[in-house]
Amino acid sequence: MIMYSIGKITDRIRPNLISALLLLVVAASCSITPTTAVGQNSAEASAQNNLIGIVFAQRALNLAAEIEGQVDTILVELGDRVNRDQVLARLDSPWVRHDLEMARANISSAQAELDKAILEWDLATERRERRLQVPDSWSLEERAEVRFEADLAKVQVSLARAKLAADKAKVDQLADHLSRAVILAPFDGVISARYSEPGERVNEGDPLLRLITDNDLGIRFGIPEHLFTRIVAGSRLEVYFPVLDFTAPLIISRLAPEIDLATGLATAEGLISIPQPMQPKILAGMTVRVLVEGISSP
Repeated sequence: MIMYSIGKITDRIRPNLISALLLLVVAASCSITPTTAVGQNSAEASAQNNLIGIVFAQRALNLAAEIEGQVDTILVELGDRVNRDQVLARLDSPWVRHDLEMARANISSAQAELDKAILEWDLATERRERRLQVPDSWSLEERAEVRFEADLAKVQVSLARAKLAADKAKVDQLADHLSRAVILAPFDGVISARYSEPGERVNEGDPLLRLITDNDLGIRFGIPEHLFTRIVAGSRLEVYFPVLDFTAPLIISRLAPEIDLATGLATAEGLISIPQPMQPKILAGMTVRVLVEGISSP
């Protein structure tokens, strides 16, 4: 009887224990859930504050053909370091050279026309002076005629001089145009792209080479609206290079005055300080993360 009673008591207690354990599990899960949610919110907030950016060259320029012609030579290769005013490429423009030769020939012709006009003016002036010295020997009409011839000869000299000046200006213009067939480096930098090869025909404005600087790289990134008031020109942040596992200081140099409606971001640019050993490894176009957790105001 005693064993039976104990068994019945045990059977009655087991459901109560199970219920108590379930309550403990539920309570434990309830107590864990808020902690997990807080951790997720912190991670999301941290991710939002780590902004994606890119490395860009402060000076980058596509060197384009300034005349129509054919690529004669390209004197640089991809990655070559060049100095300012160094010759990078040459174009050949036969029709411009032909026009220049014709214009130079026109100068000789115009000079001869001017010389002839001056001689005719001198002759007409002398004839007028002779007739005016003895006016009684010539009729009024004849005296007027020699005056007209002298004046007309003077006008012809002026026209010849104007034509000569125009032909010289044409030569100067064509010579300047032809000089643009030589492509010079506008600043010290590195060749980052070749768009044309020798033998190709190019039109005015077609890109030939791309030149960038690699010693003054910057960071460009977008600032979301909730951080716009916290980041100003002169703010100090950090930028992380995932590929290199390297972090460098960043100082904001320029900020767009408005938020782009399409992206909801305001563009910012900053200067980075890179140690000498790391400089060859930092390339324009690299993706970086801008760390804004500890923004330092200027």
